[in-house]
Amino acid sequence: MKMDSKRLALLVEASEHLEWMREQMEYGRLDVLDAETSVLVAVSAIRQVDLVAPVYGNFSPAVKHPLVRSCIIFRCWERHHSLPNKTIRRLHCL
Repeated sequence: MKMDSKRLALLVEASEHLEWMREQMEYGRLDVLDAETSVLVAVSAIRQVDLVAPVYGNFSPAVKHPLVRSCIIFRCWERHHSLPNKTIRRLHCL
């Protein structure tokens, strides 16, 4: 399967956020996600920010990266609070 330039750019951007997730998420007591879930969450967050970007005249990277990271943190928090058992909460963030 050939990858077009948009998909490749999306994966490159997602990989930047994956590095951040591995390095920083545990400081906020949020568990590091498994690799597949991390990719899905990062790509989903990037797409969410890209959907609202035209409304605000697009975002510079200085604005876009914190927005994507905020989406990632919110998804993790949302998942954490939806799990019924605290033992399970520590095992899975998303």
